[in-house]
Amino acid sequence: MLDIAELQRRVSYDPLTGVLRWKADPPRGSVVGGILPTRDNGNGYIYATFGDRGYGVHRLGWAISFGQLPDEVDHRNTIKSDNRLANLRAATRSQNEMNSPLKRSNSSGFKGVGWHKDRERWRAYIQKDGRQCSLGYYDTAAEAHAAYAQAAERLFGEFARAA
Repeated sequence: MLDIAELQRRVSYDPLTGVLRWKADPPRGSVVGGILPTRDNGNGYIYATFGDRGYGVHRLGWAISFGQLPDEVDHRNTIKSDNRLANLRAATRSQNEMNSPLKRSNSSGFKGVGWHKDRERWRAYIQKDGRQCSLGYYDTAAEAHAAYAQAAERLFGEFARAA
């Protein structure tokens, strides 16, 4: 479990750059004012070790800034290595998924759009809270995407990401 008070005592966070620095009691080999060593986890997130465990820099920055950790910390611009405070916001798992970019496996080029083989039309769909809902069938992928974008804005608000 992350000891947030201990984190705040020992580490500083620059909200403009997203950089973490030691401010007290750095581990052996580090100095006060030195940047915490980080690593990419292979999925784009940047991790730093505090205590005996690795944490996402975005989560550590949030905890230092606000003294608590929400369920998830979302990157507004979907760039997982951009840990500036202006790019971070508290989120639920569902909200974090709402803000996800287009999946690599998507073949239509549009989020929330897929080809329906039997109807030979483009299908718009949206997912919220683990449930998928059909938004109708369209002649073009662009028309189906417009339906998705409108539904995403209505359902997801500030977490809507149509692209």
